[in-house]
Amino acid sequence: MAISNTHDTSAEPRRRRDPEVRPQQILDAAIEIFGENGFAAARTDDIAAKAGVAKGTVFLYFPTKDDLFKAVVRREIVARIEDAERMSAEAPAMSAREFLRAFLTKYYASTKTKQALRMLRMVMGELHKHPELARFYGTEVIERAWRVLAAAVQRGVESGEFRSVDPMLAARCITSAFLMHRNWMEPASPGHHLVSHLHADQLGLDLVDFFIDALAATPAAGTHTP
Repeated sequence: MAISNTHDTSAEPRRRRDPEVRPQQILDAAIEIFGENGFAAARTDDIAAKAGVAKGTVFLYFPTKDDLFKAVVRREIVARIEDAERMSAEAPAMSAREFLRAFLTKYYASTKTKQALRMLRMVMGELHKHPELARFYGTEVIERAWRVLAAAVQRGVESGEFRSVDPMLAARCITSAFLMHRNWMEPASPGHHLVSHLHADQLGLDLVDFFIDALAATPAAGTHTP
């Protein structure tokens, strides 16, 4: 009886054979490799191995490592900013204070993921060495996030809910405080011992309350933030 040498691939996980899934596998792997090794040291071979695809498959979807980085940023960060922009367009149904609280609560939650921390470390540690990617990140992430926040603050100033402040300055202060606190909450951070007694979820609530009360035309009585 002849023995067939045909390899049966039916046992291969479907996620590796579905072309709709492959780009997401590659992006998942890229986040891990970028986070572990940094952008400059990240190798396409390692990303492909982590994703369970051939190196050529990575290049099929993402011709360069820069393209891969941009795709990661668009999926992990820009998509959330787009949600915030849509939320801002519907903001007239909410007070400026209500909108800002909802936005900042979601914003803080987004910084708590491992992916967000990996991206933050890479952006802060390496992006200055890659001017084109820095411009991309500055335009697609930082500028858009600041504009959403600044618009909310400006609306609050105009409605009398917030005191007269520079909306863009407020946006810069808020985003930097949230991101730095997220970094300090990590055990490896040099500032961890100063915030280690705080619970991450409570810290988020405290930050939201602090900025809303700081902006308020009439601050809430008895407000205290540790």
